[in-house]
Amino acid sequence: MTQPNPFDSPSESTTVEDANVDEAANAAVETDEAADVDVDVDGTDGEVEETETVDAAPPTKGNVVKKNATTKKASTRPAVPDGYVSPVAAAKELSKHLTEKAHAAGSIKDDEEIEVRPQIVYSYIKNNGPTSKNPIKTYEEGGRVNLLKLDEFLAWWDEKDARVATRKANVKTKTPAAAEKAAEVAEAEDATPVAEAE
Repeated sequence: MTQPNPFDSPSESTTVEDANVDEAANAAVETDEAADVDVDVDGTDGEVEETETVDAAPPTKGNVVKKNATTKKASTRPAVPDGYVSPVAAAKELSKHLTEKAHAAGSIKDDEEIEVRPQIVYSYIKNNGPTSKNPIKTYEEGGRVNLLKLDEFLAWWDEKDARVATRKANVKTKTPAAAEKAAEVAEAEDATPVAEAE
């Protein structure tokens, strides 16, 4: 028997005998499939249990997000020694600190918070090392690097914000060329660089 050409019509490639065999095989397969179907797949005897899933709210207004919009993951690194915080923990504490300041100033709503991502803290640590003009003091303890003392870090951040605000205020009093350069410097320092966490 020759192989049928898939482009031929059924009357050209199959005989009546072949068609009857195909029909019988198809009927047997359909019967087997119907026998294998399990109607009660979830074990509820026809009762449907309804569940509701809630997704985290998407970020709004740049780095301002709704409260409790992120999930927490456990770290696989050695524990952070007492008196120090990791850059990830520093980012969380900085977020709380900046949110409190923004609420006090009335610049964000009560159901919003400022989110500082860990990559931003890592980037500031990298770009403000020991040789920079305004270095961030980091520590190495217990097998961990880039550890911070929270009070020192928050004070450094507040000083940075004050320097940026002062530069922006002084821009108006300078000559146009000096004002333009000062504005560029203030923008560069105010921008939040993003770098991948180590």
